[in-house]
Amino acid sequence: MTLSVPKRSGSNKQTPLFFASSFAGRCETSNGFDERGTRAEVIFRTNPEPMPKITFNNQTIQCETGDNLRHVLMRANLPLYNGVARLIHCRGLGTCGTCAVRLKGEVSPMTGVEKWRLGFPPHRQTDSLENGLRLACQCKVLGDLEIEKLTGMWGNVPPES
Repeated sequence: MTLSVPKRSGSNKQTPLFFASSFAGRCETSNGFDERGTRAEVIFRTNPEPMPKITFNNQTIQCETGDNLRHVLMRANLPLYNGVARLIHCRGLGTCGTCAVRLKGEVSPMTGVEKWRLGFPPHRQTDSLENGLRLACQCKVLGDLEIEKLTGMWGNVPPES
């Protein structure tokens, strides 16, 4: 779908106002220009998919499919970081490992940075995989999730049974 504004003086072309498209009910964005010629971004949605539910610390929140898990938890003011890690972390680059969480549900595959970080202390990739640890900053939410934050600065110490 394309909307246009009237022609600018001295121009044969119409200036695009917004471009939007839909593919299989997913949300897509396109860049266009508003009536002043400045860039605008529009989201057009048909047949919206149900939003994934995330359960963390006995709270349930919702987000868009494909949202970054760290961003979702931070926007909801949920305690993603333990202790001093609240102040000193890599801000989502995947290099510190302090946003490690235990996940049950559908998220994106592990990124190269995530495999690298979980491969050395205090994380170890085999322990991390057995515990279901993932770095929230490297995960995209693809479905409903149950999240548990483990203890320790890096969130890698399972609770004592």
